[in-house]
Amino acid sequence: MYKESHACESAGIQQMPGSALPDKAGVSRQIMVISPHIDDAAFSLAATLKLLALAGTMVRIVNCFTLTGFAPFGGGNDRLTAMTRRRHEEELFLHHLGGNSRSDDLGLEDAPARTGLGVRAVLIQPSSSYDITATAIHLVERLEEVGNETAVLAPLAIGNHPDHYIARQAALEKYRHLPIAFYEDLPYAASATSERIAGTVRETAAMLEHSLQVFLVRWPGDSPWKQKCCSCYKSQISQTGIEKILNYMQSNNGERLWCSDRFVNGWKWLSADSRFLIEQEQCLADCIS
Repeated sequence: MYKESHACESAGIQQMPGSALPDKAGVSRQIMVISPHIDDAAFSLAATLKLLALAGTMVRIVNCFTLTGFAPFGGGNDRLTAMTRRRHEEELFLHHLGGNSRSDDLGLEDAPARTGLGVRAVLIQPSSSYDITATAIHLVERLEEVGNETAVLAPLAIGNHPDHYIARQAALEKYRHLPIAFYEDLPYAASATSERIAGTVRETAAMLEHSLQVFLVRWPGDSPWKQKCCSCYKSQISQTGIEKILNYMQSNNGERLWCSDRFVNGWKWLSADSRFLIEQEQCLADCIS
């Protein structure tokens, strides 16, 4: 199941006369976003994905754990109602994102559905090694093979949500040979200490067996744009939660990506466009080296 969007640009980023995007020689033609749930890509990467959509890159979001009854702000938590509403919310985000963007749902059960525990219990209680291993194997099997022209964005798995951890492990297993970068899971990263985030980055780099460079993505108007995107998911997040995400983004002056060397090479052409700023945060990189 997917939604493909070719909507007009509506984010407040306009193609300016004489300001065409630079030549895209060597850039990945497709970005695949491994999103544990419907909403994680928007909460964590809305500004980055809009930049890529504007640049003509195909943005494909793969939502992993979409069999769910979780809709805390949606009214009615039966599975059919929750899943239908969440899919509609995703389609609204894709409409705003525009460009050549789509999302696919893999139809796997989320952690509460798999374990029978509530969401809070899932976050507090350590998941069984069997659930982690078996679900990761199943997810790897469901993720499709892609060509070398595809780059991958995967969650860092900041926080205690087992679905985010499993999604990261599956991405590492399936796509480590491709240009890959890791995004900071929101809203969980907003509650994490800098030490916790640095530790997660070191853990991920060790599993990838490559160092990770941290890059900052920002552009004028990215904060209102991100607020608009987060607001699409009204069944999942409160206004307080949205403000928490925005405050985190503003405190970092943008969205942070932890990138492999191969992924970094695909960003160089975007840096030539004065409307965007994609820069390496060397001081932060030094903290995790």
